[in-house]
Amino acid sequence: MDQPTFTPVQKIVESSGTLYFKFGELDETKPAGSVKIRVETIIYYLEKYSKEIIERKLKRLEPIPKELLV
Repeated sequence: MDQPTFTPVQKIVESSGTLYFKFGELDETKPAGSVKIRVETIIYYLEKYSKEIIERKLKRLEPIPKELLV
């Protein structure tokens, strides 16, 4: 995503508490290695923070009405 569009979109996504990632500029000389490093970073981030991100997201949701529970 280009920078003029990315900043407003990033603010909207962050305020919603939605998980997202983007591949920024990749190293043109070693694109495969560059992608591998980014994927490893995403895996590390998700392993470290996903539980707490999901818990925060669930706290923001409204409770399910009892009549909808089975």
